[in-house]
Amino acid sequence: MKNSFFFLQLFCLVLLISCANSAKQEEYSTENQIGLDYAKGFKIYVFENCKKLEVFETSSGQKSATYYLVEDSNIETPSDGVKLQIPLKKIAVTSATHIGFIDALGELNSVAGVCSPELIYNQKVRENHELVNLGDAFSLIYEKVFLLYPEALTLTLYGAEESKHQRIKQSGIPLLYINEWKEQHPLARAEWIKFFGAIYNKSAIADSLFEQTKHRYNAIKQLVSKVSERPKVMIGGNFKGTWYVPGGESFMGILLKDAVCSYVYENDSTRGSLPLSVESVLYHFSNADVWLGAPSETMDFLLDIDERNELFSSVKKGNVYNFFARKTESGGNDFWESGVVYPDKILSDFAKIIHPNISKIDTLYFSGKLK
Repeated sequence: MKNSFFFLQLFCLVLLISCANSAKQEEYSTENQIGLDYAKGFKIYVFENCKKLEVFETSSGQKSATYYLVEDSNIETPSDGVKLQIPLKKIAVTSATHIGFIDALGELNSVAGVCSPELIYNQKVRENHELVNLGDAFSLIYEKVFLLYPEALTLTLYGAEESKHQRIKQSGIPLLYINEWKEQHPLARAEWIKFFGAIYNKSAIADSLFEQTKHRYNAIKQLVSKVSERPKVMIGGNFKGTWYVPGGESFMGILLKDAVCSYVYENDSTRGSLPLSVESVLYHFSNADVWLGAPSETMDFLLDIDERNELFSSVKKGNVYNFFARKTESGGNDFWESGVVYPDKILSDFAKIIHPNISKIDTLYFSGKLK
């Protein structure tokens, strides 16, 4: 009888644990997913006591990380993810683009450490002398990271890079992977503001900011869709003998399409950059009406870089523009910082440059004309 009673107790215990696990699975089911308009690199789920964030590889769909966001640290969460108490109040940042999102939400005070501060455009960050310089994003100074001991370290996930940061992970510092750069559509990258909104417990504000950006972007797109001419455009510059131009389905490629222009690779399906020789660029773009993203602030320096640049029609016409309108002497460039958050401002620049007669766009924001 004693054995029977023991097995009955054991059965009840197993049943209780099974029901508890079932309830836990029910509690964290995927039925509460928040819909996203463009972004494919993350998902948000909202539950009664927490939120769940999942980060994915946009190309393969493979999950990279899972985070459970709680306001009360005593709340139990599943073991398949990292628990973070929100709002985060002390983080370390490895990319200037992350600064752009954090600034948009008014949370710069949470940033305690940064990588390569000389490459950051944001004035508040540059003037904050209490920030810890964590070195280069590709070669972090681990000792400084451990001494700072932030609530999270934002990282750009490059695949194999994850193994290099195991020391930080083992120390107990959560690694927060931000993969906005892998999104193709400009508005998909901008929608990562919702990811940051979740970790700062400002989802409503993040949603509102994105809706405003989306509205402005699509309004500009609609405006230029009515133009009758499609000027020829070239973009980029020579880097160590190779000229990298955007593929048709890349971030820049989509911006060019939405700006309504004639671009040689507009029907190309490449999602990244295309490496070309200077000779190939001359062949394809010598008669382009406009040159965007030129790697120079003046015409003289552009010709000093490569005297063959004078062969382009855009140079002869004086229609050459860079992305240096908002930059610092030390190398910080807002185009790569807040441009990800506000792609509507990039599209506005492109539309104004390519279609100068559009009256509803007055000034350039990120772009400057070479003199």
